[in-house]
Amino acid sequence: TVIFDFAACFGIDEYASFPVVIVFPNPTKGLVNVELEDGDAFSSIQIVNQQGALVYNQDITDLSPGKKTIVADLSVLPKGIYMLRAIHNRFIFHQKVVLN
Repeated sequence: TVIFDFAACFGIDEYASFPVVIVFPNPTKGLVNVELEDGDAFSSIQIVNQQGALVYNQDITDLSPGKKTIVADLSVLPKGIYMLRAIHNRFIFHQKVVLN
């Protein structure tokens, strides 16, 4: 005999929406603006190369609440395609960035 009780069920919280992240200009010649709708909930901006190596990391844990724009300087990196990651406390935003 198996006894099932719905009170013992638990799961993963689902969110109706996530904060907006806008990356511009893309492609870029070096400077990338990352506009965060909910700045204080983000912890870092990272850039990963095509081999998966972390080539840029900016800690942003000290942001105040509200919309913020972070500027990442990629001019020291070789031209190519990179993956930008914005780390939020509920999700990770990914965006391809082309450096010309």
